[in-house]
Amino acid sequence: MMPPDTVSLDFLSRQQAQLLEEIKGARAENREVRRTFTLISEHFARQERRFNELRDDFESMIKLEVGGAIVNLETRLGNEFEARLGAVERRIVAVEERQEKLEQGQAQLQGGLESMQGRLESMQGRLESMQGRLESMQGGLESMQGRLQSMQGGLESMQGVLESTQRGQADMTSKLDTILAAVKQA
Repeated sequence: MMPPDTVSLDFLSRQQAQLLEEIKGARAENREVRRTFTLISEHFARQERRFNELRDDFESMIKLEVGGAIVNLETRLGNEFEARLGAVERRIVAVEERQEKLEQGQAQLQGGLESMQGRLESMQGRLESMQGRLESMQGGLESMQGRLQSMQGGLESMQGVLESTQRGQADMTSKLDTILAAVKQA
């Protein structure tokens, strides 16, 4: 029989193996969080490219017809987009800092694993919330695209009216020339 103060090496090795498994699980969760953040960043980049393509196509026409109102709207949207992107970047930095702390605290991990798991679940809730916000923002961008297309239709309609007016003016000018010629002959 072993004295009560003696610790079995088998027990220590089982504890160490269990601790390593829990560390692997935590690292896997951290990799998943990073992957999710990467996907979010890529989504933002795609949205920004799509927005830039639309802006380049319509910018000159809108400046001529609508002017300052669209420029003001674009500035507000840009600021909102940058603010949200900055918040995501800050959250990514916070996650990376948490991962560094996790790697430094492997010796103390056994006592802190439950609290870390709670934090990761909270972060997942935040990501889901952010995803909802991103979907809402995408809907807003699509709505804006519809409005821009509607404005383009209105501008084309106005251009048709302008061309019709110019044709009418040309007809009126030719009739006036005919009247003036008749008056001169009389």
